[in-house]
Amino acid sequence: MERKTPREPYYAQCQRCGQAGQTQIKSDIGVGTIGCTALICCCAPTFFWFPFVIDNCYDHSHKCQNCGNIITKEKFLLGTDGQAFK
Repeated sequence: MERKTPREPYYAQCQRCGQAGQTQIKSDIGVGTIGCTALICCCAPTFFWFPFVIDNCYDHSHKCQNCGNIITKEKFLLGTDGQAFK
């Protein structure tokens, strides 16, 4: 069973610059968010906005504070990209 990345900063070492420290988190609207919105529009159009106000429906990127390299990116409904969370 694959562990998902946490939604809060965690301690990691950047593979690009080698700096170890807390990650920065950025939340973005992704393909999963748009797909969920489209499905809701078909079933209950009044509630199309739900995925845009629920944090769990966003993609979350963990970035290095030093160089901005993406360490891990969890995509809503699509899984995790990048370095495996340990």
